[in-house]
Order: sequence, then C-alpha cells, then structure tokens
Amino acid sequence: MINYSEDLRTIYREKEELLNIIHNQDSEISKFQFNNWVKRNINSYIPKLKDVAKTYFNWSYEIKNSFEVPYSNGVIEGFNNKIKTLKRNAFGFRNFNRFRTRILLLA
Repeated sequence: MINYSEDLRTIYREKEELLNIIHNQDSEISKFQFNNWVKRNINSYIPKLKDVAKTYFNWSYEIKNSFEVPYSNGVIEGFNNKIKTLKRNAFGFRNFNRFRTRILLLA
C-alpha cells in the first residue's frame, strides 16, 4: 500500500520518525526533535497528520516530561481494565471473597 500512495508513505515515515524520537535515550535531543516534528507536521498538507501534530502541540509539556521520567502508569491501567472486565463478565458472583480472590489472581 505504501508504494501506491505518497500520502501514506509520508504518514508512515513521520510515524517512524516519531517512534525514533520516543525511543531515543537522550531526553534533550528527544525534546528538540519532538519540537521539530510537531512544527513540521503542523504545516503538513495532510489533514490527519496536521490534526495529530496539533494535538501533540497541545500536550507537548506532558510529552516532553515523559522523555525525562522513565515511569509509566500503563501497568496499573492494565490491571484496572482487567478488573473492570472481570466485574462486567462476572456480574453474578455471590461470594465477595471468591470475587476478590479472582481479582488477586489476575496479577
């Protein structure tokens, strides 16, 4: 598909560039490259890429902080999602202790 559409090729290249910026170990270089990425894509002729760049610009402070701090709450969010899914699927648990044990077994 990339060989048939210049827009798709451009979007794919920009996505890969953003992933390289995110995975860079040097936070100062990442911040600089991220600013350049956003500036370049805010002026893009592709509407969806422009929308993404505007969103990243609005959240740039938080995104840049994520380059400095190696912490993430992704694991906790995953557990919360599993618990909510279990709660929806097991609406009829009669014994709270069994339900609690099942939640503890998720970890």
